[in-house]
Amino acid sequence: MQSHSPSQDSPTKRIEPPDPARLAEQICIILTDETDPHRKLDLLLHQTVGLVNAAGAFFFGKQGDKVRSIGQLISKQALNWSDNLADECGEIASRAMEERKASLAPLRANKSVSVISCPVPGRAEGDYFCLSVLAILGDHAAEPYLIVLQLLAATLAQTNGEVGPSPLLELLAQPRHSSDLQSIGSGLRQWADCDIVAIGLSERQGAPRLSHVSDVASLDRKTHRSRLYQKVMSEVQRREVPLVWPQDSETEKESSLLLKELVQDTGMQQGCALSLTGTGSATVTLVMLWQKQDDRSSALAELHDYHNLLAPLFIQALRNERHAGARDGATGFSTIRKAITAVVLAVFFGWFFYYPMAFNLHPEALVKPVQLRYVVAKFDGLIKEVYVEPGDKVELGGDLASLDGREIALELSSLEADSTKALKMRDNHHVKGDVAAAQIAQLEYQRLQERAALLTIRQSQLEIISPTGGIVLSGDIKRRTGGPVSRGQVLFEIAPLDPVLVQMGISDQDIGHVREGQEVTVRFDAFPGRAWAGSVEKVSPSSQLIDGRNLFTATFELENEDGALQPGMRGDG
Repeated sequence: MQSHSPSQDSPTKRIEPPDPARLAEQICIILTDETDPHRKLDLLLHQTVGLVNAAGAFFFGKQGDKVRSIGQLISKQALNWSDNLADECGEIASRAMEERKASLAPLRANKSVSVISCPVPGRAEGDYFCLSVLAILGDHAAEPYLIVLQLLAATLAQTNGEVGPSPLLELLAQPRHSSDLQSIGSGLRQWADCDIVAIGLSERQGAPRLSHVSDVASLDRKTHRSRLYQKVMSEVQRREVPLVWPQDSETEKESSLLLKELVQDTGMQQGCALSLTGTGSATVTLVMLWQKQDDRSSALAELHDYHNLLAPLFIQALRNERHAGARDGATGFSTIRKAITAVVLAVFFGWFFYYPMAFNLHPEALVKPVQLRYVVAKFDGLIKEVYVEPGDKVELGGDLASLDGREIALELSSLEADSTKALKMRDNHHVKGDVAAAQIAQLEYQRLQERAALLTIRQSQLEIISPTGGIVLSGDIKRRTGGPVSRGQVLFEIAPLDPVLVQMGISDQDIGHVREGQEVTVRFDAFPGRAWAGSVEKVSPSSQLIDGRNLFTATFELENEDGALQPGMRGDG
């Protein structure tokens, strides 16, 4: 590898090879290194390339409309892939920064090489940065890399702002804290000069679970105070903004009545709650309480600056403590079994971080008909009999209902008699030589014949038949047997069952990962042991309000030869 970012050979702390399990800790060690910012940038780029086994990395900055390269680490092989590699990666990074979302694009001269761009905002207003990594993904998805790269991109943005050593970073850089929740809580309590620190963890966007309270030796989640902690944590996660009490009119932090109740219940005078969102789907929630009221804005600002480093440390410590508790509650593992477990976990986490995995979405799926066929009344009449109801399957040409034909039969008999009378009158007028009267009688006869022809057609259409095979979606007219129907009135809605349309609701956060042609496996609640496979055929360009949520829709057709899938069935894709 060739480093093209400026660096100095000044003394520095020993930086170990990149370790996914200790990534946040290693980053903290680099940030607290007392060397110049260029040295830190160089080390972080080495971490980036080593963690995802990339062929190179660029770090770009944007101020106004100007994009410039701040640092890069490129292999000799990558330099041969393009004559203007930096310019091309800079163009891709510029688009990613404008769109404010991560992107994946191939190199023009080598389509097998992907440029993964992770844009992040800078600390100063208007500044934006982007970490662009060159990798050969093959058939593997890029999403697993984004978890690591987004964290590194945010860290690089802070490094560019010449982040100096701080007490909080020094606290995070100590290795013992990466696996000791009690130490992390005590260190954070000392750093913030607070009296109580409570920590909660939520995974997969679930409700936070209270995991640690600094002044409690044995945590009981069923007590009134524990429930108060969890309510406050749930509120700050839901509102997605830090909460404080009492509220300072000069700050933009929001107040909370639940936080007020917790502060008063613990005998404190001031409190704050905030969420630390790191990488992945887990979120850490902190509640800090003080006996004395003071200005805490600088501490909250520093916590916000380093939330992307704090969250992974807390999450790892919480999970380690959970695993340790599970081991203590067991009847005792043997030393060999512990060693085997440790090796298996190490291999698993190493495989998870170093090798790409499929990134799966799990949207809700709904079966809909590809098309609807409407059966309408062709003329006014009375319902005689109904043979089907909603939910029944019908075949092409199958009987649906019949109309009463007695009125038509009576009118036909009357028309036949009137037609005979009109013919006799015509003949009589011819005998008398009254030509005009004979023509009028002839026209009346023709009118009666046309009316009789129309009624004869209607008489042949008294049986209402299905225009297609499928399932009856609506048409519950059995209760109206004997009642009237009007011309053009919809009597039945029939949906063909082969094929059917599957519609999946995609959230705003996930729509960037969905594109046409992606493979889909869908399972429905009605058939838990069966799966259907397909590929995305269309993604809606705009979102819709579905079941109270703002969702985009991805659709595709499924063959349904046995008719098992019916409109309205729900499942997961």
